[in-house]
Amino acid sequence: MFNGLLESNDDNFKFKFNGLADLSKDVKSFDFSADVAFANLKALNFIEKDSLSIFKGNVTISMKGSGIDDAYGTLNFKNTTYINENDSYYFEDFIITSTFENGQRTVDINSPDIIEGTMKGNFKFDDLAKLAENSVGSIYTNYSPHQIKTDQYVEFNFKIYNKIVEAFYHDIELGPNTTIKGRMETNEKKFNLTFKSPQIKLKEYFATDLSILVDNNNPVFNTYIEIDSLGTNFYNVSDFSLINVTQRDTLFVKSEFKGGKQNRDNFDLNLFYTIDDDQKSVVGFRKSDITFKENTWTINEEKNNANKIRFDRHLVEFDIDNIIMTHFGEQIELYGKIDNKNTKDINLNFTDVDLTKITPRIDSLTLEGNVNGKLKILQENGVYLPSSDVVINDLRANNYELGELKANVSGNESLTNYIVDLSLRNDNLKSLAATGSIDVSDNNSNLNLDVNFDEFLLNPLNPFGEGVITNIRGLVTGNAKVTGSLKNPQINGDLLLDNAGLTIPYLNVDYSFDFDSRVKLESQKFIFQDVEITDSEYFSKAILNGFIGHNNFSDWKLGLNIDSSRLLVLNTEYDEEELYYGTAFVNGQADILGPTEALKIEFNGSTAEGTVFKIPLSDLETYGDNSYIHFLTPEEKTARNSGEVIRENEFKGLQLEFNLFVNPYADIEIVIDKNSGSTIQGKGNGNLLFDINTNGKFRMFGDFQISEGTYNFAYGGLVQKKLTVVPGGSIRWEGDPLKAQIGLSAIYKAQANPSVLLDNPINRNIDVEVKINLAGQLEQPEPDFTFEFPNVDSNVRSELEYRLETKESREFQALNVLSFGSFASEFNLGQNAYGTISDRVNSLFNSIIGNDGSEKLNIGFNYQAGQQTTEYETNDEIGLTLSTKISDRVLINGKVGVPIGGVSETVIAGDVQIDVLLNEEGTLTAKFFNRENNIRNFGEEIGYTQGVGLSYNVEFDTFKELIQIIFSGKNKKTEKPKEEKPKEEEENLLPDFITVTSENDKKNN
Repeated sequence: MFNGLLESNDDNFKFKFNGLADLSKDVKSFDFSADVAFANLKALNFIEKDSLSIFKGNVTISMKGSGIDDAYGTLNFKNTTYINENDSYYFEDFIITSTFENGQRTVDINSPDIIEGTMKGNFKFDDLAKLAENSVGSIYTNYSPHQIKTDQYVEFNFKIYNKIVEAFYHDIELGPNTTIKGRMETNEKKFNLTFKSPQIKLKEYFATDLSILVDNNNPVFNTYIEIDSLGTNFYNVSDFSLINVTQRDTLFVKSEFKGGKQNRDNFDLNLFYTIDDDQKSVVGFRKSDITFKENTWTINEEKNNANKIRFDRHLVEFDIDNIIMTHFGEQIELYGKIDNKNTKDINLNFTDVDLTKITPRIDSLTLEGNVNGKLKILQENGVYLPSSDVVINDLRANNYELGELKANVSGNESLTNYIVDLSLRNDNLKSLAATGSIDVSDNNSNLNLDVNFDEFLLNPLNPFGEGVITNIRGLVTGNAKVTGSLKNPQINGDLLLDNAGLTIPYLNVDYSFDFDSRVKLESQKFIFQDVEITDSEYFSKAILNGFIGHNNFSDWKLGLNIDSSRLLVLNTEYDEEELYYGTAFVNGQADILGPTEALKIEFNGSTAEGTVFKIPLSDLETYGDNSYIHFLTPEEKTARNSGEVIRENEFKGLQLEFNLFVNPYADIEIVIDKNSGSTIQGKGNGNLLFDINTNGKFRMFGDFQISEGTYNFAYGGLVQKKLTVVPGGSIRWEGDPLKAQIGLSAIYKAQANPSVLLDNPINRNIDVEVKINLAGQLEQPEPDFTFEFPNVDSNVRSELEYRLETKESREFQALNVLSFGSFASEFNLGQNAYGTISDRVNSLFNSIIGNDGSEKLNIGFNYQAGQQTTEYETNDEIGLTLSTKISDRVLINGKVGVPIGGVSETVIAGDVQIDVLLNEEGTLTAKFFNRENNIRNFGEEIGYTQGVGLSYNVEFDTFKELIQIIFSGKNKKTEKPKEEKPKEEEENLLPDFITVTSENDKKNN
């Protein structure tokens, strides 16, 4: 007996003991508390499997009993810490209470971190494990039970927490609310058990929503198991169920479950287990079905006594008796014997088996063919003699016919080294042959193969392009040597490509390789050296260099460089969901980099002839374009709670980064309204950076200065005007292509009668130039309108400028001239529509008449609708416009026609001007003109004014310079231009975004 204070400072066991320990009587008594500062359970031989096992905590015991089977009282652990090599575990409270009542023992366990529940009954702790093993083993007919004392029983109901399981079995993880309850007796027929867990994880394997019911007294079933999903590294299973029942001396088992990707495989298995006369166990298949890749295979379709495996109780000898799977006329047969560790004879035969039905699902590869042959593993006296002789007829890969594949493989005695002889013939031509050896030993796995290609088809490689590169095609001929590690083989050789090519669907461009293009194989790369490629539509060309790399023919990566003076890089048509489209040719260098699923194309150069790049403006926005709401994944929730940050997945798809010098070869068009045909179109110079990807990203940076262009104004199907863009306008992009800043001016030339704006009306149309100045954002520019009247006298011009002094009046009248071809008043609203119609008629006839394409003669059709108001009247006129250049010194412009619908329809009306250049410089000009009078009283016939004059053009910057020109006779216009500055100095003076193109560059373009 000990009653007092005990302290230990041993290196492996440090504690303070205070209380009573009475071992002097038959009924021993314990009433003490112990503060354990450090206990090395590994060193004290309490724990063997963990390399580190440390216990710390406070223990309080108040118990009596002669042994563990009759002990009663309370055992309390507080603030306990357990440390092993995996982690440190803290348990706040753990109480075990044992009581007896009427000969029945009750043990209560209460811990919110470990386990909670109760067990009741008449039992011995030493027999609990044997009692459980007898109860479970009684399900099987050949089980020999342990001998234990009779009349024992126990009822239990526990909730188990993961922390205690993780501490001692760190490979196992239990989900919350895991429960186990049931009853065990020495009479095994009374055994029942219910186990439920939302999840059990063992290393990389897991089962969710697991439920196990065992009832040996149930006449319908003994065991029923349900699992919602079961995950492994090899095969995933869902909706698993198993039920068994023992009848006489045989255990019958039925199991159903789904498997594979998207749960498309179905299993319906019926098995039995018994013991034969030789006291060997027998597991056999009754008729069972397995549906794999939408094809149902039947095991033991004939319901015979074969299709079973016999084995001894020591699991040494096995006899596989013809397990046959059939699918219509196709058959797979497994048979053989294992007599001991040194003698084996196992055979797997294929008869007319469709290759598609037995190969696993691979997203990028579909195999077809008819398989016949056998696989054999033979071991005699410890020596292995494996062999394979398989023939696949009509082999197809990804719907491309490859021919007949023969594979002869023989192995050495250790099953580590194989001699390979593989050939693929297509129309009696051996397109692929591989001979050599493969060593699969753990420490020295390697390959040594000679591979020969003879017009081997590349088309089956299409799926490896990940949708970024498609239409991979062509034939390959050459030799390759495959050596090195099985996990990282080295491939060296030379190949020749014939009719090869590929497509980049996002850009809608297809490239073909030049005939007999050579490709070098080094390590795990295909290397291209000065290979010429041609686009398949416009036949533009480029030179390809670089490599395509892989990791065992997966994880494909590209490192290619393309150099061209003119190559098609974009050829797409309008789509309302696309932010750009058109046809683009470039002059420069492009780098294609990265893995195929996240490809990046970088380009530096200039636009080439034929480029038309269009940006459609759209007021449509699809829901979901702006991700204002993001739902967190479980991983993000866990990371956020722990203060960590999870980076989003890297970009997948195609990314384009174009740094372009835009020259007048490129036609950039802003499509304002696709349906009506309203556009801004121009050519010019500038530097633009495009940052684009297939996920919808489209960013533009840079400046574009217009040298020439048009503004096609269209509205309502009737209004259609073409405005000339004034050179020098600019567009600046700073990210969003639709929010570019513009500074453009466009001029619309028309003829209209201004009488509604004059105090004294006139009876004819005059030349009007409407200038639109656009500024602000590209999507919503701010227009400002101005007017020019080039051919009216000063009095009329002055009065018109006065009437159009305010911005509101200019805008109102400009929109009327643009839309209806006339100035507006309250009396001529109906006439506006006729003006619009006349514009459409003029446009239609001029497109039919056309011109000869030269500057010598241009003829056009002109119709002007007359106007009748209370103030003035004009007749409808129809006629021809004429612009001709008789010689370099005689220019004629005019319009000749006749009035229609009036009193005099035979009078010729029109304006004609003849310019005669009198000197070589063109500064002295003689002018002759016939012009219709501006003012005509009501009812009067058309009047004309004729005239002749001289004009002399003088250019000067200062008044002093004008005096010098007058007295010297030397016009500034005739002076020789100053010498150009050196190119280097010129370039230094330009802004960074403008690059000067040399004459050689222009010729190359």
